[in-house]
Amino acid sequence: LLHAGSALAANVCKKITGRLTSAIAKQEDVSVQLEALDIMADMLSRQGGLLVNFHPSILTCLLPQLTSPRLAVRKRTIIALGHLVMSCGNIVFVDLIEHLLSELSKNDSMSTTRTYIQCIAAISRQAGHRIGEYLEKIIPLVVKFCNVDDDELREYCIQAFESFVRRCPKEVYPHVSTIINICLKYLTYDPNYNYDDEDEDENAMDADGGDDDDQGSDDEYSDDDDMSWKVRRAAAKCLDAVVSTRHEMLPEFYKTVSPALISRFKEREENVKADVFHAYLSLLKQTRPVQSWLCDPDAMEQGETPLTMLQSQVPNIVKALHKQMKEKSVKTRQCCFNMLTELVNVLPGALTQHIPVLVPGIIFSLNDKSSSSNLKIDALSCLYVILCNHSPQVFHPHVQALVPPVVACVGDPFYKITSEALLVTQQLVKAHHMPEAQWLQL
Repeated sequence: LLHAGSALAANVCKKITGRLTSAIAKQEDVSVQLEALDIMADMLSRQGGLLVNFHPSILTCLLPQLTSPRLAVRKRTIIALGHLVMSCGNIVFVDLIEHLLSELSKNDSMSTTRTYIQCIAAISRQAGHRIGEYLEKIIPLVVKFCNVDDDELREYCIQAFESFVRRCPKEVYPHVSTIINICLKYLTYDPNYNYDDEDEDENAMDADGGDDDDQGSDDEYSDDDDMSWKVRRAAAKCLDAVVSTRHEMLPEFYKTVSPALISRFKEREENVKADVFHAYLSLLKQTRPVQSWLCDPDAMEQGETPLTMLQSQVPNIVKALHKQMKEKSVKTRQCCFNMLTELVNVLPGALTQHIPVLVPGIIFSLNDKSSSSNLKIDALSCLYVILCNHSPQVFHPHVQALVPPVVACVGDPFYKITSEALLVTQQLVKAHHMPEAQWLQL
């Protein structure tokens, strides 16, 4: 019925709103309360504008539910409030914000504080244009709660920052530096795991010239009670939001955010690692559109530019990706290939000195029987882009190693793999000067 944009649907919504608010406020039967909250949220999302006269009573019945002993009730209440702010009048909106600010200032319970922070983030996502003028009061409170020793609360605080960055770009600007510093701090927040041993192993591997048989992490850590990974993931996503929306800060990002993200390519949790890679991809994509003016000689004379800073960081990027390209995780390897592809598109020729290090990783994914079709396509696509954006002579020493796996992909039954492999073959021909007889032998 709610789907029908008719007068009947509007009248029904008006008639049942009173009963729904009553069912929500009573808190007698949780199952009934949850159903009533779901219906209320659906009504507000579809017919909210027609229920303006009921908005004050709806707000009155919803606010007490934010302190319900049942988390499910709180979550559904937050969803309903998120839909309410999309259509409510200014008086109702101000009452809601003032209530949340007042309760956060009291900080009576850590559990309810988490709920209020989540609610503010939801309001920001749904009505960022309205909450912007209150950020001067909200952000100091959220910053304060980031310092509380509670990982769940930290996660919600950083998620709130992300919503402010995306939905209130103008009002959040004075606080962006603070948000970046908090995210950089918690991007490395992993109190129950020691990365020092891994770093020593990597240094030893570099000294020995690498170990091609290493096919993944030897010491994957797991602890069901460790929620710090959620904090790191929230930090990575928030940095992604900042990088994607604050184009004017690109030079600053390459000084602070870029090195921090590169150092976290070694992240132990796969989902967090994927978000770290995605944040760096966003940074590269932000660099790409301004490539023309960055290459201008006059601009180059003015000092460091994003492209020159990126160029200086390429060795660190390659070193960080080197081990990841032979991880067991298909998702991680796909992230590596996407990263290299975008890097070369932004900075053609950037990998000239690093091809010997990268080729074994590409061959590994092409030969790996456990590789998915998408991974092989990404590996071939990456190889093609690298070939197109580097001098053929750079690949000359590696053609004999590359040809067998690429030819095998040409014969793959999946046409997309065959297509990508043929494009690569086309470029490999340019990179090699072997007589035709030797090619036929391969």
